[in-house]
Amino acid sequence: MSGARSVVNDIDIDLGQLFRAVWRNWVRILFFALIVTVGAFLIATLATPQYRAETRILIEARESPFTRPTNATADADRPLLDEEAITSQVEVISSADILRDVARELKLSERAEFGAKSNSLLGNLMVATGLRRDPSQASLEERVLKEMRERLTVFRVERSRVIVVRFASEDPQLAADVPNAIAAAYVKVQEDAKLASNVGATQWLEPEIADLSQRVREAEEKVAAYRAQADLFMGQ
Repeated sequence: MSGARSVVNDIDIDLGQLFRAVWRNWVRILFFALIVTVGAFLIATLATPQYRAETRILIEARESPFTRPTNATADADRPLLDEEAITSQVEVISSADILRDVARELKLSERAEFGAKSNSLLGNLMVATGLRRDPSQASLEERVLKEMRERLTVFRVERSRVIVVRFASEDPQLAADVPNAIAAAYVKVQEDAKLASNVGATQWLEPEIADLSQRVREAEEKVAAYRAQADLFMGQ
């Protein structure tokens, strides 16, 4: 019983003594709270607001049975768009070629937030403390692509053929323009691929069409010769 009482006495807190201790050190507590408040205010002031916008792309099949390889009979029953195909399109959308074209079209290299100049107080402080690599060590194009990749998010909506392209920027208009430009560049790549596929299908069909045309001409010549030999004439 004595052990239980000692445990209870150890757990008990003298609230009066606690408030007296707080009152004696109220200056220190107030000073610490003021420092925390000022620090939070400075961080919130230096932080630049980010605007996010997104666009969605529906992935459709661009392949036909004529453009498939002749030895692809084993995969004939597979769907034209499977998990691997859609995942591959995500990688194509976020590829360096498309991002480079979009950066040139929107002239992102002329914007300060994409590495055109790095003279902000927070940026210089992070470089000085080693938290960030000095941007001047890389080329302007590399800095732009790096910033675009950090602000860009491309993912597939689960159990669908829809890919979301999301981008963040300090400029709300630019945050909307970049995903739209990426989607337009991706569509252009797909159209070029479809055109090349149609050209390939046409080239593949040309020998077959020529062979069939030759067979038709030979058949017509045989019919004409048989009619002449059998004295068959066509009426009205």
